Amino acid sequence: DFSVLKQSLNVMSDFIASTHDPRAFQQLSGGFNRELVKQELVVELTEGSRKIRRLFLFHDVLISAKEKSTRHGNGIKLEPKWYLPLHDLKFHPPGLEALRPVPVTSDHELSVIKSRLAEIKAQLNRGAKEKERKGSTLDKDGSFKRNFKTQLLGGNREDKLRKKLQEQQVSYWVATPSLPLRLYGTNGKRFVFLLHNEDE
Repeated sequence: DFSVLKQSLNVMSDFIASTHDPRAFQQLSGGFNRELVKQELVVELTEGSRKIRRLFLFHDVLISAKEKSTRHGNGIKLEPKWYLPLHDLKFHPPGLEALRPVPVTSDHELSVIKSRLAEIKAQLNRGAKEKERKGSTLDKDGSFKRNFKTQLLGGNREDKLRKKLQEQQVSYWVATPSLPLRLYGTNGKRFVFLLHNEDE
């Protein structure tokens, strides 16, 4: 979505400008101007924990940001976490530094998430069949009102189940990647991303 990307660009430019690092941005006529090459939702390993991050690759800088829901839950806002100028980016550790092992989600934990996903999907399917069976026909004893109320309550339950399903799907997506991509900055900072495969 162009408007979202434009907003993201403005947020990131303001974030970089606020650091007062003259190497991190170009000041052109008309304000800050940078080219967005690619943006991707990734899993970043932060202090041993897996975090969902939105990664922005510009022509001169790499930025990691956290997505946060707006107050009313009808949108997303970005909270930049760090940035790394591309001319400071390295793919190899300085010297003979030993690589730290990447924590891997156990088969048991993945199995638990899969079981939850299967159960929620089963509940949604049962609810859909029940809703179809009851219908909403109007008859003399006013069953339409009762059916309407039942459907309303059922709709609220369905919404909650779909929300739980989405949460479990996100949990599974975060838990599964194990292929590390390590980035190093000349300032000594280190960043680790976990990929699902080599094509990411």
